[in-house]
Amino acid sequence: MRSISHNSEAILCNVEANTADFLDVTETAVQGRLQRARAKIRRELKMVKDTFQGQGLSEDFSEEIKRLIERMVSKEESSSESVERLAEIGGPAVDPLCNALEDSRGAVREAAAGVLCRIGDERALHPLLRFLYADDGSASYRIFSRGKVLAIPGLQEELIKIIQSGKPVEKAWILIALSYAADDKKVYDCIVEAFEQHPEVRHQVLMGIMLNKTASLPFFLLKALETQDRNVMAHAVWIALSKGIQIPIEPALKAFSGKLSPRARIDAGNLVLNHRKKGIKALEQMMHTGSTAERSTAAVVLAQTGYEKATAVLKQDLNTIQKDHEWTAAIADALIRYCNEDLLLQIQDGQYPQENHHAIIWGITRSHIPQSEAVLDGFLHEGTPAVRRAALRMLVRQKGAEMLPELRQCLQKGRPRKLAQEAFQQMYRLGDDALSTVQEMFTSESWPERKAAVSLLRRWGKLLPAQIEQARSDPHMAVRQAAG
Repeated sequence: MRSISHNSEAILCNVEANTADFLDVTETAVQGRLQRARAKIRRELKMVKDTFQGQGLSEDFSEEIKRLIERMVSKEESSSESVERLAEIGGPAVDPLCNALEDSRGAVREAAAGVLCRIGDERALHPLLRFLYADDGSASYRIFSRGKVLAIPGLQEELIKIIQSGKPVEKAWILIALSYAADDKKVYDCIVEAFEQHPEVRHQVLMGIMLNKTASLPFFLLKALETQDRNVMAHAVWIALSKGIQIPIEPALKAFSGKLSPRARIDAGNLVLNHRKKGIKALEQMMHTGSTAERSTAAVVLAQTGYEKATAVLKQDLNTIQKDHEWTAAIADALIRYCNEDLLLQIQDGQYPQENHHAIIWGITRSHIPQSEAVLDGFLHEGTPAVRRAALRMLVRQKGAEMLPELRQCLQKGRPRKLAQEAFQQMYRLGDDALSTVQEMFTSESWPERKAAVSLLRRWGKLLPAQIEQARSDPHMAVRQAAG
């Protein structure tokens, strides 16, 4: 680098010497003229800047800004290209962009706010603060939750003042924006204070800290687990598990024992299980001495490790729990996943209460593990409507287009309604494999089949103009309505 600098200086000296020889003056005189020229250019540039800011832009230039914004919103050209062009214009574009924040169209306001954040001019401070409290909350959320607003000089300080005002935080995404600067001590202290004093924003604090992957995330997770808010605790458990953050076993056990949803209890149990031998021992004790919810949750978690005693607990609970279908499904899912139990055969043999059949099959459906077609076929024709619906879904998953005659029959009958709705959805998912069958249904003597055919072809975008006219003259009102 030093040799390059010396070379540049040498070249400059040679230029000055040659210029002096050409003009027949001294080198000192050339250097003086160059210095005065540079100073004049600086003054003229300042005058141009002052003119832009003091007198405003010409109407044509403002129209150019509006045109770029319109193009960005209407997708006439690449959004990124319009943003780049507006960002290149920089300061002169700020005032028109601030005016665009008052536009009646949300897309225009959001686009203008995004470019203002990219430019980072202090004149956008108050317009963006007004935008924060605009009626279009979703647009202000998208702008502030990305943290780009912190590029506006003074805006971070204003957001801190809003949080520290002592009033309820109306726009919780202020905290998400501030979390992008959580490494700053003043911002960090502000977020901690808000977390402790404003329970209504704790979700947003956790989300903001998680998105930015700051080192303070474990601290906030522990704070969340100390609260009595079940939703906040469940959110913290999910974040810790999804981000692979090791939580001390005591807070994890507290969340496990809390009145959380079944899914959140299982997540908390997995946080306990992460402590290996110590965690397994704690879950074993909970399975034998805890409440009903704690015992079955511990069994579901331990089933993942192949713990044999967990199977007996899960079978017992599957026999006794009859009101909580979500939890019944979770237990069934654990049995089919980790204990290799053929629950459908056991249901058919009458080993489990009928009230639990739908929840069990739902749990098996979520496990994506193939089951006996013969057993599923039995439930399709003899179960309750909800059980038949679940069985139909599983059979189509296994057999695909082979189930088209059965699906068509369900649509023709139209009853039970749940089963007919599921048949329609499964036929729609089969797509081109079902197209020829649907075309046959279009001319069927059964009006439910004709109605389903019209609706399916419309959703696929394959309903021809001639078919539309034919459907609109159909003798049955439902078919005419399906044609639109």
